[in-house]
Amino acid sequence: MKNLDILINELTLWSSIGPKQGQRLAIEFIKNKKETLNKLNKLSNLINEIKLCNICNLFYEGEECSNCKLEEQVLYIIENFNDYFKIYNYLQNQDLKFFNLNFNKKSDYLNNIFLNNIILRLTKLLQDNENVTKISFFTPPSLESELIIKVFKKELKKIFNDRKFLFTKIKIGVPKDLSISYLNIDTIQYIFNNQEEI
Repeated sequence: MKNLDILINELTLWSSIGPKQGQRLAIEFIKNKKETLNKLNKLSNLINEIKLCNICNLFYEGEECSNCKLEEQVLYIIENFNDYFKIYNYLQNQDLKFFNLNFNKKSDYLNNIFLNNIILRLTKLLQDNENVTKISFFTPPSLESELIIKVFKKELKKIFNDRKFLFTKIKIGVPKDLSISYLNIDTIQYIFNNQEEI
């Protein structure tokens, strides 16, 4: 059955869905066609309402990115979406301004085109937010992270030679190469409160 095979194949292209799971989902979708189409329509509407900011690289709804417009003095630089959601879910009652590097693999740290794009985005965010005085690298300790911190600090000092930023990073509390997304609330709160100046 050509269309069933195509449906299963399309489902397996989604993250975390293998061939068996794709087959089970396809069968479930076909058995409950009306309900499935209603849910897919609702999902389509929701997806269209959510946008990805091309500056801070976070999701937002509405006309403008609420994160970019926050008038906070501290900018937290995070490694990826998983880290953002972990921090946001634990500290959602606080107004925190983030910048998502969107690193998904180790090689991203060494990709010059990727890094130059990040520096351009970060520069734009800082130009539009003159009230930012502290840049906190909320990235797990690793050799790659240390390299990025040094490069970004150097570039930002060069670009913003008339502005004085306080640069900080995680001091203690996160084992080397461990993702922020695996930490519990107490550890996240601890490392928020224990940053060291770079």
